[in-house]
Amino acid sequence: MTYTQNGRTDSNRVAAIVADVLGLASVDVDDDFFALGGDAERAMQLWNELRTTLGADFGFGQVLENPTAAG
Repeated sequence: MTYTQNGRTDSNRVAAIVADVLGLASVDVDDDFFALGGDAERAMQLWNELRTTLGADFGFGQVLENPTAAG
């Protein structure tokens, strides 16, 4: 779920969004979304939140293929 803006990857920002979607205080950029309790419904919620918050345009499959904020 790597997010790049102006050539800079912002994994910490993505990790904060992952934590919010999962209802956790924080997550590490290398924590696996699904190992932390994520499921298909929350993955869809995460995808929507990332696209809305970051203005990123990417397919839902990227959330499934890259389950960490580090990508």
